[in-house]
This record gives sequence, C-alpha cells and structure tokens, in this order.
Amino acid sequence: MLVIASDLHLTDGSSGETINAGAFRVFVEALASRVHDACWRNRGGGRQFVPIDRCDLVLLGDVFDVIRSKSWLESGALRPWSPASEMDGLVSKITDGILAHNRQALAHLRDLGGAIRIHSDRPDEHIEIPLHIHYFVGNHDWFYHLRGAEYDRARQKLVDGLGLDNDPKAPFPHMLDEASGDLQELLHAHRLYVQHGDIYDPFNYEEQHGRDHSSLGDCIVVELLNRFPHEVQNALGRDEDDALVRALREIDNVRPLLAIPRWIDGILRRQATAPVRRQVMQVWDQQVDNFLELPFVRARDRAFRWDTVDMLQVALRISATVRIGALARFSEELQRLSKGESLAQHAVAEDALRTRAADFVVYGHTHWPETVPIDVLDVGGREVEQIYFNSGTWRRIHQPCIAHPKELEFTKAHVMTYIAFYRDDERSGRRYESWTGQLG
Repeated sequence: MLVIASDLHLTDGSSGETINAGAFRVFVEALASRVHDACWRNRGGGRQFVPIDRCDLVLLGDVFDVIRSKSWLESGALRPWSPASEMDGLVSKITDGILAHNRQALAHLRDLGGAIRIHSDRPDEHIEIPLHIHYFVGNHDWFYHLRGAEYDRARQKLVDGLGLDNDPKAPFPHMLDEASGDLQELLHAHRLYVQHGDIYDPFNYEEQHGRDHSSLGDCIVVELLNRFPHEVQNALGRDEDDALVRALREIDNVRPLLAIPRWIDGILRRQATAPVRRQVMQVWDQQVDNFLELPFVRARDRAFRWDTVDMLQVALRISATVRIGALARFSEELQRLSKGESLAQHAVAEDALRTRAADFVVYGHTHWPETVPIDVLDVGGREVEQIYFNSGTWRRIHQPCIAHPKELEFTKAHVMTYIAFYRDDERSGRRYESWTGQLG
C-alpha cells in the first residue's frame, strides 16, 4: 500500500495561514483506516484479514514552504536566486522556523514511531504495520535538492522532524529517476509514475537552469506577495494584528493566482474606506512597478516575444491606469493563455504511460485534486486503466464566486487531499482510492 500527499505548504508563520494541526490528526486516523482496509484480501474464495507488509507515504513536494517567509525580506540582499553557498544559513533558519511553528501538527506523524497501529480482525487485538515516509521536492522546497554540508544539516532536520526514510546526505529527489533504488522499485510495483509537476509550469521552473535554481515564481512570492501586506501595514501605520493586514497576508492562498488583483479589490470593498482603498491600490501599483524592474525579472523578459513576464505585465501593471476591479474581465483570457491549471495533457505524454511501465501518473503543484481517465488498454486479455491524478493540497484556499463576478466575492476553506494505491490483493483487489475534504 502506498499513499501520496503534496503541497502542504507548511510555513514559519510569517505569511498566510497554513493547515490546522487537526488536519494531521484526521489524516493519521484516516491512514489507519485505509491500512486496515488494505489488510482485507481475497483469499480462498472469500475475504480474509492478512496484514500487509508495510505502508509507504510519499510527500510529493512543497511540503515545507521555504519561499513563503518574510525572513527573505529581512535578510538584506539574500534571495532565493542568490548563490547557494550564501543562502544556506537562511534556508536552515527558515527550516527551524517551520518545524517550530508546526510542532504540534508534525507530532502526529512523529508519534507514530514508524508504524501504524490498527485493530486486527479481532476487536480486542492490535497489530503494528511499518510506515515509511519519503520526501520529494517541488518549487517551494527545492532548496533541499541542493548539495552542501549546511543543506545536509537542513535535510537532517526534516528527517528527524517528519521521520523520513530519505538519506539526509543526499539531495532529496525532484524527479523519479533521482529517488533511491528501493523507492523506484516500490513505485514500479504499484505501477506508478510520480513527480511534483512544476516542470510544466514556466513561472515556477526554468528548464535551462534545472531544479537547483530559482524561478520567476519565487520572485513573485518573495518580492510581491510576501512584501505587499508589509508595505500596506507600513503605509497605513497599522500593526500586524490589524484586520486588513491579516486579510492581505492570505494573498498567496488565492487560486487562481491571476485572480489576486480582483481578490484585493474585494477585500478593500469590504474592509476599507475609499481613501484607504486608494492608498492601498497605490501601494500595489508601486510594488508591481518595483517588481517588474528587478534585474532578475528583466533578465527573463525576451524582446519581441510573448513570454511569462509579458503576461505578468498585462495581469498586474494594468492596475496603474485601470482600477483593480476591472481586471475581472482579463482573468479568464489570461488563464486561457497560461493553458489553465490542469496538467492532465502532460501526463498523457509521459514515457511511463506510453511504454506501459506505469498505469497511473500522479502530480501535485496545481492544488486542484483531479482524477482524469487517460486510456483503457487490452494487455494479454486483461483490461488495464491508465489514469492521471493530482494530489491537490493541504492548505487554506480562496476561490472566486461565479454567480456575480463583478461583486468580487471569494469563498475560503481548508482543503486536504490524499490518494492511496494498492497492489496484488490488498484492499480486496482494488487499485486506488482518492479522498478530498473541505473544512469551511
């Protein structure tokens, strides 16, 4: 049995709200239930309780969010695009902050002690099933993919804090071929191909540089999304507990990201007077201008070609001449130009599916849970389904309402998704199950 979760985005507490510790308790309880179900096998013409050998939990990237920390803005000139040898101490510090801020939540995993305790087929008898936890990196925790003694120490903190099977002296894998041989074999046995999915997002992965380098998405988060609430706080002379400042710190939980200007205007309509709205909009315009003039951003603006920087200029800079709320009519077109949120078409093209090395492809990254049928094959007279899954997220998200778009209303909820895969006769021969919950 193998379970996949991703995009927990645990932070050091200096940005928007992260998932409540209670979600980890719910997950551990649900995991025990899934393990118990997996022990029921089709044997001897009926169902028998036969304990499985082990349960593996794969954390598929963006579990620790190193980018969403105001420590970058307080560090002087250090940024995610600084030389790796210069920012390793800051990455270690942010890692400590994430562990401390989420101590209660992570305790639910640590307290398992590497095993899941379940009832056997006898109500008064308990058994323990070994649990192995594996960590892949994505685009918000890619620092754990870097080499160096300080990064080894940061990885050791994750291994201890989450009870990982990863070797802390080796970069945590980003792609499947970087994983340990044992993990690759395990995924192959479950007919699975997995990766975070950021390689298909030009904002968050630059193919020419690879995963050991920063991307435009890092710059958006650090220099615009992280900075904006603090600049508003300073401009208005308010403290960190001010209701408007707290609301704006949720900016990176808005989905889709292209709806952020529209979301800002909705917040201002509900919580600010007209003079304050104008002042906050001026702060936004100035931050957008500053962001677009950064050397890191300008270096990615290719002359005479429509690129990701041009898209940002349309989505963000227009507020300098048109009120932020007018951006609502641009959101759908920009979403179309960025090819939407789903990565299903990329899954169709994966070699693992085309060569029949895998039946299932799992990505994270988009924060949208998906189960998308790809194909049905006849393999030796046996029907085989090929399916793409997205493992969603564990975080609070804000989404735009569709009934009256001009009113700029958003709903908010905590969401959590995980997917379980079975092999042989585990779970009475079932292949998979996907669970998504929302707490409003």
